[in-house]
Amino acid sequence: MYTIFVIGLLLWIVYGIVIAAWPIIIANSITALQAIAILWMKVRFSRSDALPKDVN
Repeated sequence: MYTIFVIGLLLWIVYGIVIAAWPIIIANSITALQAIAILWMKVRFSRSDALPKDVN
């Protein structure tokens, strides 16, 4: 779900570039950088080893 949000931000950046609207480009670029950082940390620091191997 968060990946879809990041893709949407990137599309807004492309739209801002096409219409040459600097406020759209800057605002969405800042938000996209933060969202990508959060997404990267989520993937990098996910605790898959914290799940129990065998419940029995």
